[in-house]
Amino acid sequence: MRLNPISLWGLGGAVLRRTASAIMLTLLLASMLTLAFNIQPVKAEPKTWTVDDDGPADFRTIQEAINAASSEDSIYVKNGTYYENVVVNKSLSLVGENRDATIVDGRGVTHVVHVIANKTLFREFTVQNSNMDEYGIYLDYSFNCSVSDNIVRNAGQGIRLYYSDLDTISRNNISNNSEGIVLRHTLGDNIINANVIHNNTEGILLIEVHSNNISNNIIHNNNEGIVSVGSYFNDFSKNQIATNVMHGIWLQSSGYNILRANNITGNEYNLGVEGGGGEGILELINDIDTSNAVNGKPVYY
Repeated sequence: MRLNPISLWGLGGAVLRRTASAIMLTLLLASMLTLAFNIQPVKAEPKTWTVDDDGPADFRTIQEAINAASSEDSIYVKNGTYYENVVVNKSLSLVGENRDATIVDGRGVTHVVHVIANKTLFREFTVQNSNMDEYGIYLDYSFNCSVSDNIVRNAGQGIRLYYSDLDTISRNNISNNSEGIVLRHTLGDNIINANVIHNNTEGILLIEVHSNNISNNIIHNNNEGIVSVGSYFNDFSKNQIATNVMHGIWLQSSGYNILRANNITGNEYNLGVEGGGGEGILELINDIDTSNAVNGKPVYY
């Protein structure tokens, strides 16, 4: 049987046309998918929310503003007394109008300000009246936070860091608490700088922490100044520690700490170091040089 060559060409052309169409469709779909995957969502610009308990603002309570805000937003709080127990659960900047007149009062109920987020800034507030078993400002598994320029008073613990690292606590006035600042189980690199700590049971208490910087603080008229328990590799420098009822600096079961240029005066026991526990003599190894002074005289350790 003879095949018509024209018919063969017609059949082959149809096949080629279908193949070309399939290729074009595949390329078109690939281009559309590539375009879809390359579309990036537009990130909203951070917003500033205003809180005022008795005037026109976005919100009347701090917690309402926190709940409405997105991470990286700012919350500006006007002067007033806010009877709240605030939970900060996202990365925000919270700034009061004036630390003497922007007051967060916990009413004796649980923590006053409980931070459970990273990269939080909290400054220019008075924080007062936690439950006496709880805390004024509590950084709870929170990293890269800043707590500065606040008044913290009448709390179980004024400021507490728990498993929280890379935080800065600076220029706060901390008074009339059971403990002023407490670091517990932190892994390190917290900065406790330029705070005024007075009329507490312990001024600064470190429990099983290491590699923190405690510097330029004024610690006076507490029962204890600085107490370190089971803590290592911390740097204590340029602190003014005066007229505390018991110890100025007390290192208990704590080793390999560095003390530089601390001025310790008028405490019942100005500087004490006590070994014990499993490490024994290693807990007595601390770097304490003559730049430290007790009642104006250099320390030889």
